[in-house]
Amino acid sequence: MIYLLNYSDDEQTVTCHADDLKKLCDNSTVSAGDCITLAPWDFSILYADKPTA
Repeated sequence: MIYLLNYSDDEQTVTCHADDLKKLCDNSTVSAGDCITLAPWDFSILYADKPTA
């Protein structure tokens, strides 16, 4: 699991560096190179749908 937390009054953008992750809030897929935007004081939780070795 990856926790992204924005402890700021400004919107932040993070680039994902892993493939085949899902957002816990809506089950959407996130791939390497995708940008995730976090609103001020927002968070996002990503998880791997399949176990990795």
